[in-house]
Amino acid sequence: MPYCCQCGAQVGESDAFCAHCGARQPGVPPPGKIFSGLSSRNASLLCYIPVVGWIPALVVLASERFKKDRTVRFHAFQGLYLFVAWLLVDWAIGPFFAMVPGSGVRAGIIG
Repeated sequence: MPYCCQCGAQVGESDAFCAHCGARQPGVPPPGKIFSGLSSRNASLLCYIPVVGWIPALVVLASERFKKDRTVRFHAFQGLYLFVAWLLVDWAIGPFFAMVPGSGVRAGIIG
C-alpha cells in the first residue's frame, strides 16, 4: 500500500488525494473521457444494428461528445425511427404471419 507524499499516511492504490491531509497523489492518471476512442462514423453505424440499435442510439444522443455532431445525431434519430417502424410492422402484421409456422417479420429478419 502506498503512502502520502506530503504527510506519510497510507493511501489506496487509486486514490487521487490523501484522506488525511488532502494532498494530491502523484501517479494517478486523470479519468478518461467517455467515447474517446469511438469515431463519429462508428457511432453512427452502431445506431443501425437490427433489434438492439436503439440502445446505442440513446447512448449517443445522451452523450456530451456527440451533442453538437449533426451527422451522428441524424443517424441516431434515424436508428430510433427505424426501430419504432419495425415495432409497428411487427405489431400490425405479425399476427397474420403467426398462423403459418416459420414465417413472420421476426423470422424474416432474424432468421
